[in-house]
Amino acid sequence: MKAGTMERDAWELLSCACKASKLLLWLRDVDSPQRLTPQLCVPLKQALHTVIRFPNALGALRDKMCAIYEVALTKPFVGIGASPFSGRLGRRTAELGLPAALDFAKEHQKKFENDAGKACSTGKPDWDKLFALAEDLIDYLDWREFVLENSRGQASCLVLECVELLEAVTMADQDKISDEVGDVFYNFMAFCLSLRIQSRHVS
Repeated sequence: MKAGTMERDAWELLSCACKASKLLLWLRDVDSPQRLTPQLCVPLKQALHTVIRFPNALGALRDKMCAIYEVALTKPFVGIGASPFSGRLGRRTAELGLPAALDFAKEHQKKFENDAGKACSTGKPDWDKLFALAEDLIDYLDWREFVLENSRGQASCLVLECVELLEAVTMADQDKISDEVGDVFYNFMAFCLSLRIQSRHVS
């Protein structure tokens, strides 16, 4: 993939993320973010089909999701939205307590890693498997309240990750590019899921 093409694609991803974030910022607090789903379905599909063009995008996604899982266990960020300062708890964590939620996540880590290897080993993306993998990550780490019910937060995260990818592309830092591609790929899927956009909408 040529550097110019990569930079163009990175700008396209950032443009999509900004468009989505802008629409959500204008949304009233009393309105459901799902009302924006019809408007965002096409650009989000385009974004996912753009990020998959980056070199070894599926491998980058696999590595990033497994790394997210590991960090969540070791910090630990399970059940608290990946932030040590969060005062909110995931539903499983609130009902069963952090030790039980951690045990649940640890029990499913190996299965998740195996599923990630299978889902990301094909030449072409199997969107059903990739979206199922993203949903499993969110479920196993008890992040539903912080991802699926937090479209605004996901949009802000997405803009930040796309900026970091563009910076990595501009600096031609190949290791950083791969890391950021994984971040952007996962965050676009997480954002889709927060808007109830499923694999069938992007296939």
